[in-house]
Amino acid sequence: MFLAAQSERAQSERKTGRIRSLVLAAPVNPWSNLGARRVRFLKGRMGGTLLRMAWPVSRPLHRLVLERMYGDPRRVPAGTIEGYSSLIMRPGRVHNILNTLHSWEKDVNALRAAIPRIRVRSLLIWGTRDGAVDVRSGEALRQALPQCELALIDDAGHLPFEETPDEFNQLVLDFLDQQ
Repeated sequence: MFLAAQSERAQSERKTGRIRSLVLAAPVNPWSNLGARRVRFLKGRMGGTLLRMAWPVSRPLHRLVLERMYGDPRRVPAGTIEGYSSLIMRPGRVHNILNTLHSWEKDVNALRAAIPRIRVRSLLIWGTRDGAVDVRSGEALRQALPQCELALIDDAGHLPFEETPDEFNQLVLDFLDQQ
């Protein structure tokens, strides 16, 4: 969204670079408060310490966490947990997460300020069982973005592009065909 907002500014200043449309899958937005208490806790001294201590031994929890990101855990493809685990356990990952948490509120406020500058056609795709970004926030975001459509995928979670790739891709293709 930041890039689209910046693209609008560049276009108005006759600089190069133009984004013609956006497709966003359950994006973080100012109208979702899911996980806000968790963010506040983890960015604090005790939460950060617990995260750093637990991270090296967290691999057994990766399956549980990923399954909670899906609306139906039976749809987690073979090899997916191992793929995510290899990314999660990379050196420096805890530091990256803590930096993200510390700037969370500032970043969401910057996003709130950027959204009104977005003028391109947009498609929001949400799984109805998203436990990471409140699906109800999708309607508020749709209303804040002009020329915006909201598509819901029944029984999908936060990763509809992985969980229901055929349905997700068809929504994207139909949206792009309308241009």
